[in-house]
Amino acid sequence: MYIDHVYANFDIKLIQKTGSHLAYDAMYGAGQNAGRRLFPKAAFLHCEFNPSFMGQAPEPIDRNLKSLKSLIQQDKNIHLGLANDGDADRIGLYDEDGQFVDSHHILLLLLQYYYPVSYTHLRAHETVLDIVCRLLLETKNTQQHTQIYSILTTLT
Repeated sequence: MYIDHVYANFDIKLIQKTGSHLAYDAMYGAGQNAGRRLFPKAAFLHCEFNPSFMGQAPEPIDRNLKSLKSLIQQDKNIHLGLANDGDADRIGLYDEDGQFVDSHHILLLLLQYYYPVSYTHLRAHETVLDIVCRLLLETKNTQQHTQIYSILTTLT
């Protein structure tokens, strides 16, 4: 079901054809099988069963992903690093230089991709929710407003 949803919403075959190399850290969690199915050619870290998560909190934040960051910085063929938490409902990302991108910024990148608008006029102190709401106001399609608003209200 999850795999079908990903294939329905992202062009995985096109992503696989780009030649970009991916590193994936499942943090010993539930995402390990989905990661293997979605990105069979990726470099995999911590994709084995370990109910204690090797004694580390499976939270995909920079300080918990040192081996993923190190792999990306050492292997110049890797263009992207992804990590999921223990139950695979949170994500962390690294760019090709080993710079961490948190889930709040990933959400903004996805919104920018799906609903391209300018947000260069936003002030630095605005929260992610403020930014998302302002992005929605700049979008002209009311159906998009409703869909994203529904998602945001379930998250808050």
